[in-house]
Amino acid sequence: HTCTDDERETVYKIFEQYEIYKQRQRFKVHLFDWMDVINHCYKQLTKYPYEGIPIHFAVHDEVQDATQAELSLYMLIANSNNLLFTGDTCQTIARGVGFRFSDLRSLFHYKHEIDSNIIVPPVNHLIRNYRSHSGITN
Repeated sequence: HTCTDDERETVYKIFEQYEIYKQRQRFKVHLFDWMDVINHCYKQLTKYPYEGIPIHFAVHDEVQDATQAELSLYMLIANSNNLLFTGDTCQTIARGVGFRFSDLRSLFHYKHEIDSNIIVPPVNHLIRNYRSHSGITN
């Protein structure tokens, strides 16, 4: 089911009220949500680059459930050429969310424009389902 324009407008108004409420309450009860945390980390890492223990390689499974904001954090703390993202576009947990690996690749394209040493990786599709073969489903 896709939203009508009226439904979309109603949801957006609720979202705006939610953001205003969070902002008003933030310093009283430290109210924030997950995207507030991600945005804070992103802002801090772009202002003050990561200087912790080097992260040489990172793997993120179930990437279809992550936002681009979450995934972009990897690019700020690890070597972008040593990242492995895996997932199944048919297993998105949020209804109506359409993850596409091309969206993930766009993060690499953006980074490549800034640093030509960053390689835009190919997307490799697995065509055999190793998880649900007949030995499991029968």
